[in-house]
Amino acid sequence: MRPERALLALASLALAACAVLPGAGAPGAVDDDVRSAAQLLDSEVRRWVRDHGVTRKDGASVHALDLAPLMLHAAQVGDRALYLKLHAGVQPLILTEQSGTYTAGFVLWRR
Repeated sequence: MRPERALLALASLALAACAVLPGAGAPGAVDDDVRSAAQLLDSEVRRWVRDHGVTRKDGASVHALDLAPLMLHAAQVGDRALYLKLHAGVQPLILTEQSGTYTAGFVLWRR
């Protein structure tokens, strides 16, 4: 696995996990280490998206698995700008043609 893919995968999973902790509705405080890790991951993901965009290293392929956890995080923290940037990247994966009964709205795993 290429380093940038590993970083993105790790950050996506960690952000998704950390993002639900503070707003999960369960009583109790979030550990400061967890909060710091979430903030560090958040800033790294933002830097990565800013510097490299949402496509993979080849500049053409987009994978839903890369973007879905990041979109979830952006929605949970209320970051509309990040969400819209990720949403624009995932648009090529969402089928909009009406060629069959079940195709409209279907999400491809990559393109």
